[in-house]
Amino acid sequence: MLLCVELIFVLAVVLSGASIATLALPLLGIATEVGRARGRRALEGSAEHPDSARDVEVSVRRRLYGGRPGAVPVANRTGSVPVGSGLLIHDRYRLLKRLGAGGMASVYRAHDELLDRYVAVKLIADRFAADPAHVERLHREARLCARLAHSNIPAVLDAGARPRDFIVMELVDGLDAYRLLHRRGRLTPGQAVHVLAQICDALTHAHDRGVVHGDVSPSNILLRRCDGAAKLADFGLACRTGEGAPTHAGELLGTPGHVAPEVLWGYEATPRSDLFCLGVVAYRFLAGPTSAGDADATAPLMTAARPLPPLADVRSDLPRGLVAAVQRAVSVEPDSRQDSVAEFRAELIGQRRRLSAAPSAGVTPRQPVRTELPRAA
Repeated sequence: MLLCVELIFVLAVVLSGASIATLALPLLGIATEVGRARGRRALEGSAEHPDSARDVEVSVRRRLYGGRPGAVPVANRTGSVPVGSGLLIHDRYRLLKRLGAGGMASVYRAHDELLDRYVAVKLIADRFAADPAHVERLHREARLCARLAHSNIPAVLDAGARPRDFIVMELVDGLDAYRLLHRRGRLTPGQAVHVLAQICDALTHAHDRGVVHGDVSPSNILLRRCDGAAKLADFGLACRTGEGAPTHAGELLGTPGHVAPEVLWGYEATPRSDLFCLGVVAYRFLAGPTSAGDADATAPLMTAARPLPPLADVRSDLPRGLVAAVQRAVSVEPDSRQDSVAEFRAELIGQRRRLSAAPSAGVTPRQPVRTELPRAA
């Protein structure tokens, strides 16, 4: 019935001008109300879709009152996101594909309709959309990242709260180091140092500005496909130096196997906590899996009583200086680690120069980590 009335209205405008069209408006309004009532009755009592009736109304309103052809869908009041639907965020960012999901948010590849570019959109999960504590955590992440401007940290481009709280970031086209380890097993010493030095630069920049990352792990290290450039992402657990991480009771304070012992003991995360986490990443880059297909086997859950096995026992072919630098970074006692991430970087770079001077080492020190390289032997 509603479609017929619409057709009558269009014909009235074309054939008889605005006067007849004006007479048709009341009938059109009645049909709209009938459509709304039918939608509400059809969906009444549905516990599974409590806002579906309103969605029907929104759809009718859009069709009748200026909805442009081919308009992308919008989220309903609960913020439900139909993945891959082309949902438009903030009347600007069109979601195209979900790239990953964490504890409180999902990250999507999106298109910036205004500037015609691809970006990454971090969107808070449905179940936390109305939770002030989690919303504030997302806002906090955006504010902390806005303080940072470094080539090895994805830039924050925008943030907002419509239809749900979100952060817009630079899109890194590639994969994370966790997946790379699953594909290749381990990195050569030269490739490992190439990535680690860049993450050291990112952490040093953050620490100099009073920001502790709090969750340095392979899954949060993004490797750009075109050139192997490394970027440190996901500042969801970041905090300012001297402040606690924005966590809740019962939550894990980071990635299993990559949490500094002092944080497990209940102390606040510090730059040396980030150094420990990066040391574990370095350990995994060099040690590789202990069994085929299990890239997690080299990163057991760290506790004060269970440190990582000596790297030299896992790989006896690594340069001793490199092993010593990594082993010092993963010391259980914070005071036994390097004084800073910058010092750890200096030790790594020193080893890279020694590798460069030793052709028998069989590595290319400055060789970037490309995601299409074959699996290491």
